[in-house]
Amino acid sequence: MKLHNIKTIIIKVALSATFFFILFESIPGAKFRIRLNQIDLFFLTLSLLVIPAVIFTNCLKWKILVEQQGQPVNFFYLLRIYFIGYFFSNLLPSNVGGDVVRALYLGRHIKDKSLAAVSVFIERLSGIFLLMVLTVVAPLMKPSLYHHIYIILPAIGAFIFIILINRMGKMRNPLKVPRRLARHIFLPVHKHNNIKHGNFIINVFKKLEHYGEKAFLKTDAFHKKLMQALTYLKNDKLLLGRVVMLTFFFYGMTWVNIYVSFRAFGVRPDFIAISAVTPVAMLVAMVPVTMLGNLGFTEGVYVVFFSLIGMDYSASLAMSMLLRLKMLLMGSVGMIFYLMHRRR
Repeated sequence: MKLHNIKTIIIKVALSATFFFILFESIPGAKFRIRLNQIDLFFLTLSLLVIPAVIFTNCLKWKILVEQQGQPVNFFYLLRIYFIGYFFSNLLPSNVGGDVVRALYLGRHIKDKSLAAVSVFIERLSGIFLLMVLTVVAPLMKPSLYHHIYIILPAIGAFIFIILINRMGKMRNPLKVPRRLARHIFLPVHKHNNIKHGNFIINVFKKLEHYGEKAFLKTDAFHKKLMQALTYLKNDKLLLGRVVMLTFFFYGMTWVNIYVSFRAFGVRPDFIAISAVTPVAMLVAMVPVTMLGNLGFTEGVYVVFFSLIGMDYSASLAMSMLLRLKMLLMGSVGMIFYLMHRRR
């Protein structure tokens, strides 16, 4: 493992520990233990059953996307791969994400790497795009939420993302102007290319150019996948409708997941308020701060955001820890499938 990766892992582990330290310091231990002692077994069981339903929904959407291009694939095979992706994303301190693993396994299985990559990309992008839309509009169910900066900033960011995706989908070369502008900005770097040491400003510009080029390459790759995905969906309106419907159902199940997870600790939240704030919390929790599924950071985000609708810190922490436990259980199932798959 490279030294840079080891440093990154150490920093992220330290951040996870810091978030948990702050959380447990903010909540009296006795109050948190009382929450744990109030567990309702009926809602706990219901909460555990919701997660497989969420995964089944995404796998069904994925299966539809693959088979629409004439590639029949077994649903339970996709389900196994999806669980393996959970394992990589949430249990391994790795730079290899679950989506990459899913595309790799499916590509080998159907002998079509391009189709596999596009299907995973659409399955993921459709979820993220709708999450952005919900981040903007869901708080309308509780308009007072727009008084909080925690809601306003993610909503503005999501709105900008929606516009950018829309624009990128209509442009053949969205990086033409930014690349031309970058060439003019970094022109002094090329004029003084023979300077290796002693000029701090030139060296800073070289680093900025390097990272800028990497960003351009990633954006270009994203644009190519986006154009493929849009072509894929525009040619079949029925497919687009099914994808949208299943994505809406997925987020409906996430609201139910949050609600019943609160109920598991004897708390009865307002379902409308939960639906209003959950998309924003999910979006912020996606910011890659720590590892293992943003361990520590996600729990902190949920505690802060659900406090905006009057949820007690101890209840929100208990709920988020239950969500974490379920994620670890799904990842453990994925680990078993991964080991079985490797053996075969």
